[in-house]
Amino acid sequence: MPKIFKTVIAALAIIILAVATYNYLSFADERKVRRALLDLQDKVSEPMTGGMSAVLTASSLKPFFTPKINISFQHGGSEQRHVFEQDELLRIIIGIKQHNPDLTVKLDFSRRNIQIADGRIATVSVMVTVENLSETFDPQRLTFTFEKNEEARWRLSTISEGAQSRYETL
Repeated sequence: MPKIFKTVIAALAIIILAVATYNYLSFADERKVRRALLDLQDKVSEPMTGGMSAVLTASSLKPFFTPKINISFQHGGSEQRHVFEQDELLRIIIGIKQHNPDLTVKLDFSRRNIQIADGRIATVSVMVTVENLSETFDPQRLTFTFEKNEEARWRLSTISEGAQSRYETL
């Protein structure tokens, strides 16, 4: 093989490696947010069997949320906003799960709709489907806002019903 071909192949290999490294580093936060969403989906969908299970579920969900969580939704034609302390929201989730132990949550965010702003705030538009053994509820479009904490973990800070991310154009 002539020396020029070896040089061209080596140059192409370096370019491909550089592009792959750039893509890996550029989308690291997006992958972490996606991983946090999948882990949250799994934790919320785990079956609960009793009191101790509720305590374990609550403690396993805590790292997914900021200390205060803003939730807004449409009701009666107006927007309702609530701020929940982390423990209060976890008690609500556990109460729902105890009354519906087979409840599962599916998040569809397969489109490229995770947007990172300033490296600290991530906005994700998802379709959420909740189901149990007897029925599937209508999917709801929700927008989740994550904040990166001091340990570089993405934590859910806001849930908005029916809102569309201003970045979502695909």
